[in-house]
This record gives sequence, C-alpha cells and structure tokens, in this order.
Amino acid sequence: MNVAFRDVNPEVFRMFKAESARLGIKMGNAVSEAFKYWLEYKTKKQKKRSFLDLKPRSFGVGETDSATEIDKFAYGGKE
Repeated sequence: MNVAFRDVNPEVFRMFKAESARLGIKMGNAVSEAFKYWLEYKTKKQKKRSFLDLKPRSFGVGETDSATEIDKFAYGGKE
C-alpha cells in the first residue's frame, strides 16, 4: 500500500529514516513495525479495568468483622 503523511516532524523523520537505514530495514517495513508497536502500547495503556478485576484482600487477624463495625458506626447500630 502506498501512503503519504502530512505534518510529520522533520527531525523525528530524519532520525527514524537514519535508524532504519542503519539497521538495513526498508522505510515501509520500519513504519509498519512502528505502527504495530504504537498500537500495542496504546491498547495496553488504555485497557479498561472492571470492578470484577478487584480481588479480595485480607487485613489480618481480628479484621473479619470490619463491615459490621463500620455499619454500627455509620448507621448508629448497637455495639
């Protein structure tokens, strides 16, 4: 596929082109690889977390009745 780009930073382009030449990689292949890396980075970074991803946590001995204690405090229950 042939494509054209606009508004590319000239310095970044020169560095990219020089590095692909140094590695002996055609520009098209280097750009395709850069696209893949960018997409992987973006999809990993923006992965949505779900409430279901949360795992139970132990707060140690004697903390098993914390919810009841909080309810008593918050709602004025009997102690």
